[in-house]
Amino acid sequence: MICLGCQRPLPYFKTLCFSCKKQIYHLSTNAKSSDLLTTLFSCQEPLRSLVISAKVERSWVASLHIKKIFLHSHEAKKLSQWADYITPAPSSLWSRAHLKYDLAYILAHHLAKKSSSKLHPPPWNSGWNIKKQSKKKTRRLVPTNEIITDNNQSGRKILLVDDVTTSGNTIQKLARYFPNDDVRALCLCSAQ
Repeated sequence: MICLGCQRPLPYFKTLCFSCKKQIYHLSTNAKSSDLLTTLFSCQEPLRSLVISAKVERSWVASLHIKKIFLHSHEAKKLSQWADYITPAPSSLWSRAHLKYDLAYILAHHLAKKSSSKLHPPPWNSGWNIKKQSKKKTRRLVPTNEIITDNNQSGRKILLVDDVTTSGNTIQKLARYFPNDDVRALCLCSAQ
C-alpha cells in the first residue's frame, strides 16, 4: 500500500501516513465559518489528493477515510444535532455520466445515520447541470451572507452538505428550494 497523500510506501491496511493525517487536521484551522456556511477544511494537499482519489479514481478506501475525517469534526457533529433534515448537494449530470462517486451524498448519508436527523434527498430537478461546476468558464463568487435569502425560523431545520465548495453557487441554488426553512450549509473543504 502507498499513502494516498504523499505516495510513500505504507504498512498493510494503512491509507495515509501519520504526516499526511497531521497535515489534514492542521488544514482545519484554516476552515471558514459563518452563520450560514461552514467549511471544515481548506482544499490543499494532502486532502486535495484524497478527494481526487475518491471522486475521480473512485477509490473506496479514500472515500472511507474522508468520511471518517468528516464525521469526527466537531462542527459536523454540532450541525447534525441541530438539523431536522440533512440534504446532500446534487451531483452534476456530468459526474453521473462519468460514473464519479457522489461524495456529498456519502457524507450526508453517514452524517444523518450517525445523528438523529433524517436524510432528505435533494430536489429532483436541482442536479441537471450538464457542465461540471469547476469546468465552467465564469464562476461568480457568492458572499456567505447572500447564500440563504429567506431564513424563516418557523420551518424545518435543514443542513445542506457538499464535498467541495468553490463559489458557493451550488449551495445558493439549493437553498432556494427551501424558502420557508432554516437552512445552513456544511462543506468538507473550500477550494477558494
